[in-house]
Amino acid sequence: MNIGHHQKAHRRDGNGISDHDDGYNLEARNDDADELELGEENRDKENRERGNNNNGKSMSILLCFVFLFGVSIGNSVTFSTNNGCVGGNDIQLKHQPPVLKLFDVMQNHTETQTNLSEFGIPSSEATLDIITELYNAVTNERLNWIAKKYQLAYSTGVPFPHIAIDGIFPHRFLQAVSEEIAENKIPGGGFRDPLQNGKVGIREESDMGMYTKIFFAVLKSSTFVQFLQTLTGIQNLIADPHYRGSGLHFTRAGGHLNVHADFNRYGQFNIDRRVNTFVYMNDDWPEEYGGHLELWSTDMKSCYQRILPTFGRFVVFSSTDFSYHGHPQKLAVPEGRARRSLALYYYTNGRPDAECLNGKCDGGHSTLFQSPVGCESCQDETCKRYDDNTPNWVMASSQSQQ
Repeated sequence: MNIGHHQKAHRRDGNGISDHDDGYNLEARNDDADELELGEENRDKENRERGNNNNGKSMSILLCFVFLFGVSIGNSVTFSTNNGCVGGNDIQLKHQPPVLKLFDVMQNHTETQTNLSEFGIPSSEATLDIITELYNAVTNERLNWIAKKYQLAYSTGVPFPHIAIDGIFPHRFLQAVSEEIAENKIPGGGFRDPLQNGKVGIREESDMGMYTKIFFAVLKSSTFVQFLQTLTGIQNLIADPHYRGSGLHFTRAGGHLNVHADFNRYGQFNIDRRVNTFVYMNDDWPEEYGGHLELWSTDMKSCYQRILPTFGRFVVFSSTDFSYHGHPQKLAVPEGRARRSLALYYYTNGRPDAECLNGKCDGGHSTLFQSPVGCESCQDETCKRYDDNTPNWVMASSQSQQ
């Protein structure tokens, strides 16, 4: 089923949602909430690609992430991003303490090793190299090439549009994120019920490390949203400005999440959930550990995909009232291990009627849990519709740009 933007969709122009040809304005219906304005910016290829040739320019790459993506530093400041970020636009950002000094340090590239540490940024060549690798991996050119290469595979995915891609993000950057969310750092608590057990999450940025915050900022960036639009065919996507149900997810030994369809409406902004993304962070993860992402048919009689959540695997799928998925089998991992992932969801103002139960998209619902019909699990021959010998993932280009 192809659910591209050409299908009929309901649009809501009231309740704080305004449509614009050149961007969009989300205003929370809560009087105390801040207004969030998201606009499309023109990107200049020459500016984006600077920072790849020498260490001085690598500093400007780190500057882009620090200022544009808010890595726990800075005061309110206005400056011109003529150093390889997103083009020569003036940008105003609000952060925390002394940013002007850091700006001078990074612009002048003097005493960098010493001064960066004053702002909570690891002062090493490795830090710059790691961030530079991410910067090079998520260029518009490379992501657009990947999206166009796999958009047909996505739209024809069974049982609903989806794809699993390895190699999009650089290994060293993912390792840096992995160290920040190490299994021995997982918080306590979490769900304890038959439908979802042993699962805990982090969605406060104050509880995330520097590399993790940079990664989420990239996933919310205009460049990445455009990549998802090209890949999925769903236009006018809006990245969750917060982390409602998303963020960092962990499931401990014996834990599981039953098959379900997700909540469909972001009530605060009155927008519709359309695309789910996950980046799995599980190194040394053999098949017998389990935790596979299962994708089921609408009638719950057929399990078409069973995707291993291995390190760096990026999974995207269209979220509808019947995009049934989960990892319902109990994790068979050693004590101390956990299934780890980064999750982020994307929304639109309105959606096609075909994506809603009974063809009606005028109401919101929470998670819709389901049970298999005619079998006990995805692996039972009665419901199994996948081939163990056929890869259910593809490989991204290893080239930094196309």
